[in-house]
Amino acid sequence: PPKKSPVGGGQAKTTYLTILYGLIMPHMRIPPSARSAGGTEKGVIAFYIDETGNLTHQAVYRSSGLPELDSAALAAVRRAA
Repeated sequence: PPKKSPVGGGQAKTTYLTILYGLIMPHMRIPPSARSAGGTEKGVIAFYIDETGNLTHQAVYRSSGLPELDSAALAAVRRAA
């Protein structure tokens, strides 16, 4: 059985990526305009963390098609850092 996740208290398998997800998503603020757009396109944000855990670079790898949503995702990564 999966162990309790140290980030979200859920039952997801604890991996580096699930920990990052758990640190970033509480900071994600979806703009009202993105909620009402109802789009299904998913964007991709890329970010780099150095060996000491500092955020060194972030960028939109593939846009969601909604610039305000892309900006909100980048801001969530910055706040989580």
